[in-house]
Formats: sequence, structure tokens, C-alpha cells
Amino acid sequence: MGLIRIGFAIVALLAIAVVVTAFTLNSRNSETTDVADGLSDPRLAGLTHSVRYTDIVPFEAFLNAGEEPPERTLWPVYAEARAAVYAQEECQRLLDILAASCVVAESDASPARDDHFQIAIRLAFAPADDMGDLPDRADLSAETQIVELSDEVRTNVSPEDFGALRANYYRAALQACDSARANGSACLVDQIVIEQSDSFNEEGRYNVSGRALVLTD
Repeated sequence: MGLIRIGFAIVALLAIAVVVTAFTLNSRNSETTDVADGLSDPRLAGLTHSVRYTDIVPFEAFLNAGEEPPERTLWPVYAEARAAVYAQEECQRLLDILAASCVVAESDASPARDDHFQIAIRLAFAPADDMGDLPDRADLSAETQIVELSDEVRTNVSPEDFGALRANYYRAALQACDSARANGSACLVDQIVIEQSDSFNEEGRYNVSGRALVLTD
């Protein structure tokens, strides 16, 4: 009977993984929606800009307030099902800095060290600020530039500091376009990629770098 109950629980949790949850966040008159991985959603129309990042989070981060954790064997299923909901916090961070709307377009979770999981997230967003007149993205006269978002790779970063570091990278991308516009160019933040790798100096610490692809005229 115990195995049957576990089987039913797994089926139920897998069903959760394909549910699309949508809600509005009142930030800068902006809207954020999460979309389950792999589903095509019309709300993605126009959200052609993206942020990609990975994060290391403890399993309890996927639980609701007061919720008891399930059996440990079910943790990977829970994490995969709830990664997109957890990433809503990052959408809000992006809305606070440079986005008018944001969607969690892709999410994935896999076991990491101890009781932690690594999540890989792609956010799709539309910029909040007026970036000036820019040629159509299909127009070959639009130039792309890769902008390093820090002078050097940050080393020995604790996962608890990832969120604040990503916020700094978003501000750096915005500043890159501010500088371009100050020199008479139109500028649009198109993509931001934040990468991390294990630190060789200390277990549980990471090296983190960020870069942006911006479009200019």
C-alpha cells in the first residue's frame, strides 16, 4: 500500500509540473507571468529579450510557508514542479530594475550538493525604459555589442549572494545603454547571461560572471 500511495503522489506532482500559473505583480505598472517549461503561450509575444541564469537553492525554498517537506525521494519532483514559481522572485527583481513585463519562460531543477538544487532559468522580458529610436531587429544596420557586466569574474561567491549580484549585473547592463544614449546612440538591452562555476578555493562557493548583448544603431 505504501508503494501505491507513493505512486499516486508522483503522478499528482507530475501533473502540477505542467500547470501554468499566472498572476500580476504591481511593480512599475508591470506584469509578470510564469509559464511552465516547454509550453507555448501567447503572452510571450513581444517578449523577445531574455535573461539566463542558474542558481543554487535549498529544497525548503520550494515549499510554501508552513508546508511540511515530502518524503526525500519526492524532492526532485517537487523542485522541478516549483522551480518556475520560485523564479517569480527574479522576475520581480528584473521588473524593479529594467523590465516592463517579465515571464518565466523556461525552468529546470536538478539535485546539487547536500539538500540544495540547481535551477536553470530563462526569463523573457520587455524593457521598461525608452531606449530611443532603434532599427528593426531584422535590419542588418542594427549592431550588436557584447558588454561585460563586471571588470572581472567574481570569485568565492556564496549562493546567498547570487540575487544581489544579479541585480548589480542588471544595473550594469542598463548603465551600458545609458552611456550609449549619452553618446547619441539608441540602445536596447537584448540578452543577459549570468554564468557560474564551482570555486576551486572553497566548497559551496562559486565563480560568477555576467555579460549582456545590447543592440545599438
